[in-house]
Amino acid sequence: LGYNEFATGGGSGADFSNVGAVQLILGSGTTAVDSQVALIFLAQGMMVGAFGVVVGLGLAELTLFFRNDLAAWLGQNFGVGFFTDEAFKVDGGLPAKRTLRDMVIIATGAFAACTVAATIPALIAASLQPAKALRTE
Repeated sequence: LGYNEFATGGGSGADFSNVGAVQLILGSGTTAVDSQVALIFLAQGMMVGAFGVVVGLGLAELTLFFRNDLAAWLGQNFGVGFFTDEAFKVDGGLPAKRTLRDMVIIATGAFAACTVAATIPALIAASLQPAKALRTE
């Protein structure tokens, strides 16, 4: 079945006239239905979330590796003793214990938050008629 036969229920007995197909023109001239538009926006949000998780974990590892140097630099430049040995009774610098469990929980939570945050714009984009949205935006 071609798109027109499918959209009009050509022979299947189904009536797709109330589906609310969004007229999103793709390169080949085909259109996408609401759920496809929502999935495109949701997938984009998930990709941004995955990239953010990778960059965030990398920056966290870098910060933990240089934590003592960073604390010393902040203390020198701002005149404040961060995590001093006298105040915290810690020899050898600021301790840090990182576990795989903690990293997985943080990464999963961050990715889930990005996915949930991408859901609302995806649903809004799926409900818009593109020509109308372009006129009002």
